[in-house]
Amino acid sequence: MSVRSTPEGADVYIARNGAQPIKIGQTPLNLPADRVNNQPGESAQIIIRKDGYKPENYLIPRVLFNSTIEVNVLLTEDRLPAACSNQAQAAEKLSRGIAEAQFLIQRKEFDQAQVILNNLLVDNPNISVLWDLIGNIHYLQKDTQAALNAYEKSESLSPGQLNTIRMINKLRSIRSFRTPAGGGE
Repeated sequence: MSVRSTPEGADVYIARNGAQPIKIGQTPLNLPADRVNNQPGESAQIIIRKDGYKPENYLIPRVLFNSTIEVNVLLTEDRLPAACSNQAQAAEKLSRGIAEAQFLIQRKEFDQAQVILNNLLVDNPNISVLWDLIGNIHYLQKDTQAALNAYEKSESLSPGQLNTIRMINKLRSIRSFRTPAGGGE
């Protein structure tokens, strides 16, 4: 049996009857028939894997084991979107940024917290909690319109969050109380 791949250096595994695959070498690989055909069974599954490429699977019927088998594979790159390739790093950066912003908000360092949150929003514009935190900053700074806008943005991204709805209702009642009857802002 001959197994070749482009690119070379892919791991070659064999699996029989649903058993765990066993690595038998790397491409290019030439094996005598008795090495592949040394166990009873109807067929064998040949699996070709290489990091960064989609795995390829081939089912070789037992009747072919006595003949010359050539498997030539053009491996396809397993391309992830750029946003997915470093998900763990992105999640870590986001969670650390949120924690730092919350710490700064507690210390009433609103401008620094706002800078961190705005930087996080560049890469994560659809994360509702970022908008909640911006709403918190504006609320604590008594900028009710900016706070309301941020909470409404959060609500549009993640509807039904009780604390967000509570803050929207509270801010709307404050704003309607401050607006004179018949007047506008």
